[in-house]
Amino acid sequence: MKEGRLFDSRDTSSSAPVIVINETFARHFWPKESAVGHRISVNAPDPIWRTVIGVVADVQERGYGLWMKPGVYVPAAQPVDGGGLADYLIVRTKNEPVSVIQTVRRVITGVDPGQPVSNVQTMNEIIDENVADRRQQMTLLGSFAGLALLLASIGLYSVLSYAVTQRSREIGLRMALGASARSVTNMVVLHGISLTGAGLLIGLFTSWAATRVLKNLLYGVSTADPATFAVVSSFLIVIALAASWIPARRASHVDPIVVLRED
Repeated sequence: MKEGRLFDSRDTSSSAPVIVINETFARHFWPKESAVGHRISVNAPDPIWRTVIGVVADVQERGYGLWMKPGVYVPAAQPVDGGGLADYLIVRTKNEPVSVIQTVRRVITGVDPGQPVSNVQTMNEIIDENVADRRQQMTLLGSFAGLALLLASIGLYSVLSYAVTQRSREIGLRMALGASARSVTNMVVLHGISLTGAGLLIGLFTSWAATRVLKNLLYGVSTADPATFAVVSSFLIVIALAASWIPARRASHVDPIVVLRED
């Protein structure tokens, strides 16, 4: 519920016709005012005017791949065009849904022995069927993304580690002139992190621009999902710290005279 009320015992076949609409309907027809209290008709050619008594959140009943459309709900006692009840019965359970299937069948048979019950599915099964094609695509894409992250991590560690190793003579000279091992290590690590930070800024901007093409493959998550970007960035920063700190610490514990004599 977003506004107003849902159907209750007051909404019978003999009471005034009422209707509940979704948010898309309300935004489209009454963008700057409350929809509750307005009257609409979904019957043609003989309109039955129904009073809007509530606004509910949008539901992707047509599937996650289609745009939301204006939607309406009417009480079972006041069907549209004289129709009967819906073809689907939805049962909310507290336990495992499969465990109550036989009980629901017995209850329905007790009400109407001639009413067939078929195509029984849990909500998870229905969702799985709807997202199966996208799950395959995202699994493949996620595998390539994981491989790319692994290669980026290996490359980042190798390049930074090699760059620090190349500075061994500079580290030895600084320590020979009185610099402490801690200050030298911090200097090298900060340099590595600054390079990594610059690369991350470029990478984040490029990634954000590239995710526009993935928009139609995602549902329930933004293409610029901050959690994903934060996790990947944090992982690469940790790799950069290790790539800078390990060789810098090793070099800072070597005798400066030995290092200077190597050349």
